[in-house]
Amino acid sequence: MYWTIRAILKSFLLPTSFFLACGVLGLLMLRKKRRLSIALITSSLAGSYLTSLPVVSNIIVGLVEDPGLALLDPVAPNAQAIVILGGGRRGMAPELDGRDGPGIATLVRTAYGVDLHRRTKLPILVSGGSVEEGLVPEAELMRESLETTFQVPVRWVEDRSHNSIENAKFSAEIIQREGIRRILLVTQAWHMRRAVQAFSKAGFDVVPAPAFFESSTSFLGVRSWIPNAHSFLVSNLAVHEMWGYLLGHL
Repeated sequence: MYWTIRAILKSFLLPTSFFLACGVLGLLMLRKKRRLSIALITSSLAGSYLTSLPVVSNIIVGLVEDPGLALLDPVAPNAQAIVILGGGRRGMAPELDGRDGPGIATLVRTAYGVDLHRRTKLPILVSGGSVEEGLVPEAELMRESLETTFQVPVRWVEDRSHNSIENAKFSAEIIQREGIRRILLVTQAWHMRRAVQAFSKAGFDVVPAPAFFESSTSFLGVRSWIPNAHSFLVSNLAVHEMWGYLLGHL
């Protein structure tokens, strides 16, 4: 129940819910306060349109991604382990006979973690719990994917965490007792700054290993001004990370 309420409250800090709320509020006030109502509805439409443009979402996500963090040589930092963070799940996937499976972001991170493991031979820790009672933790889904699909062993499984701070805290409890401090941290590029913040506070010496960059320096031409659902999603992810990074400082 706590996590459901928390998710609802958190969603209103994102463009999707915020602009929708502005539009609904504007419609409700249309008869009594026409000017304010029109301003709210206009803001709702304009905000939704702008954040769904590739050119705008690229700018927004560029504020949380740092291309300079791309890991070109994973061997050079002399890390002691690879930590892969969960990034969501697919519930009751038909192709898995109705079982849960790793989500797209989780698969991206897992695949990159496999590449890093094969290049460095470092042991792997997977981190991610479940926000709902009775569901298989994301870390277990990742472990199964790594060991069954990729034939890559997983040494540690952290399956209690619900957020980045807990990812770091519970991972530290597992591997720092073995003297492991310097890690390759695998997550999406848009999530990396917040993840580094959390793991550094937990006592790790973090080597960022961002798995995927959404921002681009290439010119998209006319397509940059055509709205699409993916750009709207990217804008929401970026704003979510900005809030998370700010709250992490507080």
